[in-house]
Amino acid sequence: MAAAEFLLAIWAVLLTPGPTNTLLALSGAQVGFVRSLRLLPAELCGYLLAVVPLAVIGARVLDAWPQLAVAIRLVAAIWVMYLAVKL
Repeated sequence: MAAAEFLLAIWAVLLTPGPTNTLLALSGAQVGFVRSLRLLPAELCGYLLAVVPLAVIGARVLDAWPQLAVAIRLVAAIWVMYLAVKL
């Protein structure tokens, strides 16, 4: 993955509603937009600390064991179906 693609993927994740984005929105509602801006670097660092190692290590592992990629997708699909039923 090229650097530009990686950065676009990170921004897509940051713009997708989720727990951290919900917390940022609540912070903005409570203390205002400007005071909530200080949380953005922490959120970005958190994503980078999680995504970069997983991408680097995960790519090598999945290249070595392609069957593992299929198993991970299957488990993820089951998890999403479970969450959908519970929701």
